[in-house]
This record gives sequence, structure tokens and C-alpha cells, in this order.
Amino acid sequence: MDSDYWESYYARSLQRRGGSLRSEDCYCDPDSLMPLLPIHHGQGQALLVGSGTSELPQRLVEKGWKVWAMDVSPSCVAWMEKLQPKVEWCCADAFALPESWSNTFDLVLDKGLLGPKASEDPCGMALGQLLAQYRRVLQPGGHTLIVSLAPLNSFRAWPEPAVESIWEMSTHDLPGSVAYLLKLRGGALDVQTFPCWASIIDLSAESVHLRVSLTAEQRRSLQLSTDGHVARVQRPETDEVFELSLPWHVTSAKWTSQGLKLSAG
Repeated sequence: MDSDYWESYYARSLQRRGGSLRSEDCYCDPDSLMPLLPIHHGQGQALLVGSGTSELPQRLVEKGWKVWAMDVSPSCVAWMEKLQPKVEWCCADAFALPESWSNTFDLVLDKGLLGPKASEDPCGMALGQLLAQYRRVLQPGGHTLIVSLAPLNSFRAWPEPAVESIWEMSTHDLPGSVAYLLKLRGGALDVQTFPCWASIIDLSAESVHLRVSLTAEQRRSLQLSTDGHVARVQRPETDEVFELSLPWHVTSAKWTSQGLKLSAG
């Protein structure tokens, strides 16, 4: 597991270096990212995932951001808490970010985590899982900045959920790496989970279209329930649930050529 590997890595480094860790910034220098960051009036809140011993959290603090940083290695986090005390440090897994962080951050930074995961997973499942976590902890209109050594073909290849239906994306070449700046599109849609059989393909002020990969028989048994502004689409044989927070009550659901359409009227 990644957590075991990285804890062993940092524990060995501490032992070799007499109880200290050196700063490491792979992929790019932190200062090269500063021109790409969204500008916030006042103090924005940023989260760096898979931070390692990067100097980026401290650079963000110096730019006026309130910064949280996390890593899966307790040894790494304990060291960085001493080295960068103005940063809020947490030992956590990016695939399961704390529920208390939902709708918290203006910016999520991923400098070297998603890239390797995507290269190991050409179908893009890691991309979808991580972006779903990043989206959950962002405030409406928030940004995600992802840095990868090589272009992420998964952005184009993986259709579920369609990245472009949720994010506005720009690509920036850096020395030796590629940066992707993603901004959440407008609307109050908040996807809590992304089962492999459903993905958002369109969102308007009054309806949402879902691409649902089911057989005709499965479609007939698909269950839709609503509770206030929350719609839940459930596949009975697996109990998988696709939950969406909407700006309106769902009053109709029908199959179209695009998939399942939920409407306000």
C-alpha cells in the first residue's frame, strides 16, 4: 500500500539523516506555480495533497493563503509540522479526504500524486476518484491545480464522469512538467459519489442529464428517490447509489437519447 511505502521511505530517511528530512520538490519549483494560482480578495484557503516535504505550503502562506497540507506518512507530517508551523498539517489519504473538509477550500493542489496514479491506470479510474474527492472539498467556483511530468491522456480518454462537464480546464507547460488548472463549473450540483455506471453529461438551471451504463432490463428497475433537493439514483442489484444535491426539487425523470434526464418541471 502507498501509505506503508511512504512511511517506510520517510522513516528510513529520518534514520539516515539523523532525525531530519530534506526538502524535496519534484515536478517543478513551487515559485513556478505562483503565476497560475487564482487570485482571491482577502485570504483564500488552500489544500496541498500528497505534500511530502515540499516547500510549496510555506510559499502559499507567504502569499497570504491559509494552508492545509496532508500526506499519508505520519513521520513526514510530524517533521513538517515542526518545519512549517504556520501550515495546518494532517495525515490522511487523498482517496478518502476527511468529511469535515467538504466545501472548505478555494484551491486544491496536486503536485505529483495524480500523475503517477494516472500512468498506472490508463482507464482513468484513479483520475475520477481523486477528482471526485477534490471536487467535494472545494467551495463552489473553486480551483484544482494538478502538476504531472507527462500529459495526462486520461483527461481525454476517461468518459465517466466526463471531466469537461464538471470542470473548465486550461493546460500550462512548465519546465519539465505539465500543469492543469481546473475550475468548477457553475451550478449547485454536488456529486457525492460516482458509481462506474453513471456520469454527468450535461447540467442546466432546470435539468441534469446522466449517462447511465445499464441494460434495458436494468434501466426498468432503476430506482429514483428524492429528499428535498437531493436526488438518489440506485441500482437495486448492487445497492450502488448516485447522489446529487440540486438547486431544485426533481419533479420528473425520463429516459432520453442522452440517458436519464432529471428535471424541475
